Amino acid sequence: CNVSADSERIKIAFMNIIINAIEAIETKDGVIEIKTEAKDDNCVVTITDNGKGMDQKTLSKLFEPFITSKANGTGLGLTNSQNIILNHKGGIQVESTSGKGTSFIIQLPFAS
Repeated sequence: CNVSADSERIKIAFMNIIINAIEAIETKDGVIEIKTEAKDDNCVVTITDNGKGMDQKTLSKLFEPFITSKANGTGLGLTNSQNIILNHKGGIQVESTSGKGTSFIIQLPFAS
């Protein structure tokens, strides 16, 4: 996929999501899968983990600033990720099942 983006900003967005995935995995057999595909006029990047997942209440507040479940968290990582992706005219969705894992689906438009 070829997208037109500020590579440093996009790297920050993806790293925040990947760090959250790492922290969500509570077993030694944890897996994080990163998949890319071209769909319509977008590059779609899916980041999936088999961590603890989230309930609907957590999902509904996921991108709100200063909301965190981590002792040392700021609650800004995913808010920043969402803002970076939206500023690149992209989109971000989250699917999660408590106890099974989470997928972040990021869409970024192809470079023109």
